[in-house]
Amino acid sequence: MNNFSGLILDFISNASQLTKLDVAVNSFSGSLPNTIGKLRNLEWLSLSTNNFISADSYALNGFFTSLANCKDLTSLDLTNNQFMNSMLPNSVGNISSLKYFAVTNCITRGNIPSDFGNLTSLEILALDYNELSGSIPPSIMRLRKLQGLELLDLSRNNLSGVIPWSLETISRLYLFNVSFNHLRGEIPNGGPFAKLSSSSFMQNDGLCGAPQLGVLPYKTRVTKRSNAWKYIAVGVVTSAVFTIAMLIMFFWMRNKNSNAEDTNLLSAATMREISHKELIEATDRFAGTNLLGTGSSASVYRGKLNIELNIAVKVFNFEHETALTRFHSECEVLFNLRHINLIRIISIHNSRIDFKALILEYVPPGSLEIGCTTTKIITA
Repeated sequence: MNNFSGLILDFISNASQLTKLDVAVNSFSGSLPNTIGKLRNLEWLSLSTNNFISADSYALNGFFTSLANCKDLTSLDLTNNQFMNSMLPNSVGNISSLKYFAVTNCITRGNIPSDFGNLTSLEILALDYNELSGSIPPSIMRLRKLQGLELLDLSRNNLSGVIPWSLETISRLYLFNVSFNHLRGEIPNGGPFAKLSSSSFMQNDGLCGAPQLGVLPYKTRVTKRSNAWKYIAVGVVTSAVFTIAMLIMFFWMRNKNSNAEDTNLLSAATMREISHKELIEATDRFAGTNLLGTGSSASVYRGKLNIELNIAVKVFNFEHETALTRFHSECEVLFNLRHINLIRIISIHNSRIDFKALILEYVPPGSLEIGCTTTKIITA
């Protein structure tokens, strides 16, 4: 430990053979220097416990982009600095050699970057004590490749949504912590989760699981304490009814010898093309507050396109092994439906490998009888 202060000068980039740079626990200040990316042989970089700042997300992106040139960089520690008002950029995912990455207590805001799933060599990922929001990104399913991941700490943030079941497959994960967030749903119980304690899940009022985890028991995770839980219950029940109805209709129509030429609601001429970006904006990045229901292979979010069009977006969960089959089956059924009063489907999103969704017209929650006898259906 020293007490150096001031800026890290650009001339340090002239040390081209440098493999380790550790200036932790000092009083260095200013922006994170992009010139460090010129140290192409760098393997270890620790800037923790200083007074580095990031004026905005653009500046932070420049720093991480430069580090992509360090092809052998395995350890990056930025803990205890001040990146307030800045978001972690997707360019972090370009440092594919990282095994250790820590941004603890840096007042970082925004969502967890979706490209974190590209860091397939990671062994330790610490993002605790920040102001991260949104859900754990769907791309986290790629963490199945991270069989070497041992520590994942997302505690003390503002995260919402569910814990991805794909994390069950990471056999070496011995420390997992999501305490002091706003997560909900069932805690996975296989793989490394079978050995975790209540300290991993504290202060998440919406989580449910085994009694020893100190959370709600499985049978009471849907209660009458708020209207939001009522909507989820309606969504789940309606999902089952909708799926059964579609299957019955499909087999009935397949065996029926009819030459009817009714309008196909899903024809290319009538369907509206909706981009992934539009869906993110419409659902506020699939915020937990817009969640209507969750099933075994999909979740439904409320959203608004433009100003007047309310939608329900059914997003298929690719952590579930049958999700892709389920998506294609439902699309096949819908493409064979030829009764214009059966269902109002707006679009199908099928352009991305890791994201499939059905976009339906949204109907405010009502009785199950009304939901099953009108043409406006919300499914989960």
